[in-house]
Amino acid sequence: VIHRDIKPANIMLGRFGEVHLLDWGIAKVLDAPPVDTTADDGAPLGADALGQSQIDPGSDVMLTAQGEYVGTAVYMPPEQVRGRQSEVDARADVFSLGATLYEILTRDRFRDGQNSMEILALAAECPERRPSDVASDVPPELDEICVRATAADPAKRFQSASELAEAVESYLAGDRDRDLRRSLAAEHVKTVRRRLQQDDSREGGQVETMREVVRAMALDPESHEAQKLLVELVVEGGEMPPEAAAEYRAEERRVFRKNARLGAFGYSTLLAGWPFALAVGIRDWWAISIITVLCLLCIAQAYRMGQSYERRILETSILGLLTAALLVVASAWAGPFVIVPTLASAAVALHATGTTKSERRVYAAFVTTGVLLPFGLEYLALYPPAWTFEAGQLILHPRALNLPEQGTIIAFAWVALSFAALPAFFIGMGRDSLKKAERKLFLQAWNLRQLFATETQATRD
Repeated sequence: VIHRDIKPANIMLGRFGEVHLLDWGIAKVLDAPPVDTTADDGAPLGADALGQSQIDPGSDVMLTAQGEYVGTAVYMPPEQVRGRQSEVDARADVFSLGATLYEILTRDRFRDGQNSMEILALAAECPERRPSDVASDVPPELDEICVRATAADPAKRFQSASELAEAVESYLAGDRDRDLRRSLAAEHVKTVRRRLQQDDSREGGQVETMREVVRAMALDPESHEAQKLLVELVVEGGEMPPEAAAEYRAEERRVFRKNARLGAFGYSTLLAGWPFALAVGIRDWWAISIITVLCLLCIAQAYRMGQSYERRILETSILGLLTAALLVVASAWAGPFVIVPTLASAAVALHATGTTKSERRVYAAFVTTGVLLPFGLEYLALYPPAWTFEAGQLILHPRALNLPEQGTIIAFAWVALSFAALPAFFIGMGRDSLKKAERKLFLQAWNLRQLFATETQATRD
């Protein structure tokens, strides 16, 4: 018996999981006498054969008059839709079962069109419908089963519903077509190689390349080519894809803000010199006041830099200019030989921990100018001399502060300790973060290599 109208709407599940096939109204008994159901057996079914009937593509079209086909066009094999009823046998039901399997795997209609004639044209042509073209996660075995079941040529289909059922049950029982999987894995590897040669840098391109490798590995876990490509893509990397670059910039922005706050803290330590200035005695309140204002401006600018990530060169230039001015005025403490070089070295070291090469160059240029400018101003007699040489001795002439013996020794010791410890602390924090990231990346690469140790070693050799 041939059902001739198998489709999802005619398949029901019972209470205990049993399957019921409904609507046997147009079934055909193979041993029964033939019934003339076509106007011209062997001629393609066209508008004349259909008459003026209005057919819903998914509805049942019953055998009601000579020249009309029977069944549902969406799920029909081409020999049935052409009206060649003498050629319709058990393999027609196999086709309909394959079309139903297609919809189970893809959750998409096997055939679709704007009207009944478009559906009929598709059914008559019967182009190959591969589930994996719609749903990439369809197992290759089921993909091939579906393609074979819905072949246009009945001779290429499963020859019976039981043969189709055995193929599906073999898959469900764990039987896999290894040759097919290896062949499909090789195709994915070729796709990856082609993408790498083309240097696919479009958005999502590298992600899709990685997915192709994963698909190859899923199909053939023993594929040395896929293993090698996976190691190359993950360990060696390449150009950063746009989506990864966006995430990297977000992380870089977060670290930059953190470093900017630490820089503000570093500038604030200069304000701790106020008690020492009061203890030793202040000669020039204007100089001390200007130093204090410049310290506060540097602190504010450091915080501002953390909020102005997109204008980093401009903000770095402003901070460098303020720092240079601070160094020039700070030379009034004890001349340009004692505190200024230490302060400049600490400032450059702190700034370098979280900035780019171009930013470091800009900042270092300003700071270097701030160190050298007092010498030039004194040489041109635009600044009172801060030192003199007498009998082979360097005599300092502080302008802003008195230099009593005990207070001066304590102040210089505090400056030396502070500006030696602060850079070590901040640079150490940056180094620890870098070391942690390096260790994490090394461990990831090492674990990946161990998964494919044989192939990786062979590649190195």
